[in-house]
Amino acid sequence: MGKNLYVTTAIPYVNGKPHIGNALDYLLADIWSRYQKQKGKDVRFQVGTDEHGNKIAAKAAEQNLTPQQYVDQTHQNFKVLMDAEHAEYTDFIRTSDPHHMGAVRYIWKQLDQAGLI
Repeated sequence: MGKNLYVTTAIPYVNGKPHIGNALDYLLADIWSRYQKQKGKDVRFQVGTDEHGNKIAAKAAEQNLTPQQYVDQTHQNFKVLMDAEHAEYTDFIRTSDPHHMGAVRYIWKQLDQAGLI
């Protein structure tokens, strides 16, 4: 088995506040990540938030904000939860980040060129 390990969680929508299910998801992934590090693995533990979709647009409209303004405010609640759990994550990604959007476009293009889409 290789030395590299990628650990991630479900990335929650930010249309509401974090809940116990989010906390459990983060906690279990953090425990697994730490355990694997102790076993000598090079672990990349990525967490983040999903900031697209109808639910986000609807919540933003309720508050007279653009979807981006809304997620810029609410994603912090999930980062605070991760930090409160003292999770040792490598990256906190946001699906609205330019880097993430570029990576998605790249993967989509590769799949399309391979005839898989």
